[in-house]
Amino acid sequence: MALETDNLPGADTNGNGVRDDLDAYIDAKPDTVAQKKALRQLSAALSGTLIVDATRETALREAASRLSDGINCVWRNYDAATAMKRVEEMEKVGMNTRARVDAYDRYNTARSGSVMSLPEGDTCIK
Repeated sequence: MALETDNLPGADTNGNGVRDDLDAYIDAKPDTVAQKKALRQLSAALSGTLIVDATRETALREAASRLSDGINCVWRNYDAATAMKRVEEMEKVGMNTRARVDAYDRYNTARSGSVMSLPEGDTCIK
């Protein structure tokens, strides 16, 4: 029987788009409510890259857009040094199984060579 963490999207009992283990990880941080909300947005976007259909360009662009919005939201809520650490941290914590790392690699390989503009303004989900 596979462990729950081997399931790419993972358990999300409250339906907020963030795996339960990541929700608990974020809750334990001393960050502000707005900062935690930004981390959840980023976590949900990262999780979305794991299950996107890498053969559909539209789906890849939508996943990339959500990811860019999540990263931008984190950068709006932290100073630059902390924002960079938080983005790297959420990526590392989110890709905590071999299956997730492989899925994230598939997404990044499919996006390789693609060009997107960085989002402007407030991309945080209200």
